[in-house]
Amino acid sequence: MMRAFAATLRAALSATAIAGLTAAAALAAAPVLVPTTAAAAPKGWTTYADPRSGARLAYPEKLFPQEAPLAYGTAFVGDEARLELSARAVEGVDDAADLRALMRGTGGYENVTYSPQGQNWLVVSGYRGSDIFYEKFFVRGDTVQGFSLQYPAAKRGIFDSVVEGVEDSFRAGRPETR
Repeated sequence: MMRAFAATLRAALSATAIAGLTAAAALAAAPVLVPTTAAAAPKGWTTYADPRSGARLAYPEKLFPQEAPLAYGTAFVGDEARLELSARAVEGVDDAADLRALMRGTGGYENVTYSPQGQNWLVVSGYRGSDIFYEKFFVRGDTVQGFSLQYPAAKRGIFDSVVEGVEDSFRAGRPETR
């Protein structure tokens, strides 16, 4: 189905990751990347906070009943979709432009249909075969935190609203000190 973030950024931050990344062994110390007030989770959703990085998001546990640890985060797995939350240090990535450059030419990013960015954040969405993927990342120094959601295009009526809810609830945390 999906590999874990960048096949270690795609193997650690998203399940469809960027192969061949060189990453630092531990997360760099950095201030909180976004405001800490989170939007209220939709009714029936579970809020998860990564104990290591403090990154958090809300998700519908009914659609993602299984939780699996990743080397740099956590995957939430359902019968039809997979959601990953991850944080890691990535050597050579200092801002969203660096992250975008790293993704260029990487497998899994050939059919991008939507990709806005700011100075320290990047969204990438599109198709991988018959699946839709949506990834959002925050970058500060060499630390990248984000989430990835991949689901069948045939189920977009269900999962497009899930993407919106997860995106609204996502907050990057404070990376742990090396």
